[in-house]
Amino acid sequence: MGGERLHPKRTIKADSTFITKMFQKRHVLTHTEIVDQKYLDRRGDTEFRLGQRIAVHTSEIKRFVEAVKAMARTFSITWSTHFKPEEVTQ
Repeated sequence: MGGERLHPKRTIKADSTFITKMFQKRHVLTHTEIVDQKYLDRRGDTEFRLGQRIAVHTSEIKRFVEAVKAMARTFSITWSTHFKPEEVTQ
C-alpha cells in the first residue's frame, strides 16, 4: 500500500466494511469474548457460531492498521483538495 496509487472510492468501501467488522469484533472481545446473536445479526458472519469464542488473527490486525492508514491518507488528500489551509483554521 505504501507507494501504490490511491483509488478512494474502492478503498473506502472495502476498507470501511472491514474496519466495521473489526470494531464489532472488538466490542465482543471487550465485553464477553463470546459470539452472541446480536453480533451474528449485525455481521452475518459465517466464520463464527453462536456461543463460540471470538478471535482476531494477526493478519486481521495488520490489515486493520493498513486500512485505517489508507483511509486517513485518502481523507487527507480529499480534504486538502476541497479546502484551502486558511479555511480549515478559521
